[in-house]
Amino acid sequence: MVRPQRPGRGYGDGVSGSGSCARPACNGPIAAWLTYDYAGQQVWLDDADSTGGGNRWALCARHAERLAAPRGWTVLDRRTAHLLGGGAEVVAVRREAELARLSALAG
Repeated sequence: MVRPQRPGRGYGDGVSGSGSCARPACNGPIAAWLTYDYAGQQVWLDDADSTGGGNRWALCARHAERLAAPRGWTVLDRRTAHLLGGGAEVVAVRREAELARLSALAG
């Protein structure tokens, strides 16, 4: 059975580039992109102007700052403003962790 499409915002709007936050009833402008890896139990926040593919969800500034991942998951906030606020050492540690993760995935 095929269900009729509902008008207005829907589940796919988070990845379709609608220009606003993917959270229900929120029309805030995109401030960050949320991506995740279920198997690796990791969540990433990236700058709104970053490029990327796959399933990523638009979040406004309010929802990006309030993001809570499931217990046991790692949250990596890779937004430029957030990294700069953490100092050069924090930036280096986060970049090293991300490079190590990507290297492990590559084999």
